[in-house]
Amino acid sequence: PQYKGAKIPPLGELYDLIRDTRHLVNVEIKTDQILYPGIAEKVLKLEQEKGMEGRILYSSFNHYTLMELRQIKPDVKYGILYSDGLYEPWKYAKSIGAAYIHPHWRTLLYPGMIEGSLAAGIGINPWTALFEGFTFDSANPVDLKHDGAKLVNTHGKDNGCTTTNDVTTR
Repeated sequence: PQYKGAKIPPLGELYDLIRDTRHLVNVEIKTDQILYPGIAEKVLKLEQEKGMEGRILYSSFNHYTLMELRQIKPDVKYGILYSDGLYEPWKYAKSIGAAYIHPHWRTLLYPGMIEGSLAAGIGINPWTALFEGFTFDSANPVDLKHDGAKLVNTHGKDNGCTTTNDVTTR
């Protein structure tokens, strides 16, 4: 409700806005429902044109799209988005060259998910679908903490993203 009517800028405008900062960007390529021929080339070209090399982390539910990115740019950083219980996702991530897993936060409740991923050197960026009436709130916590966490995005009350050294999802 608070962001109703907000306009999402084109990716190039976002890059222009943050180019002179130290911000990193997670670009989700939404090819899970509709395939966009040439999208991998387009986003990589825009990254280069806008001087954003090394500051973009790509993600997608369509892992074929991630492989297209990797074929074009072998050192591209990406994370695999998924929503269901993927068994030992760190092994799958390593097998396709992903540096991160981007699981739905509930999948981190499975035993060993955090420890296995971190032990394998795979970063964790959990996500959730936010909807009206649902917020992360300390009054209703589900805490998933691990001392060795490298990078985890958690959503605060304002639904913005912050970076923390703990895996804390509410």
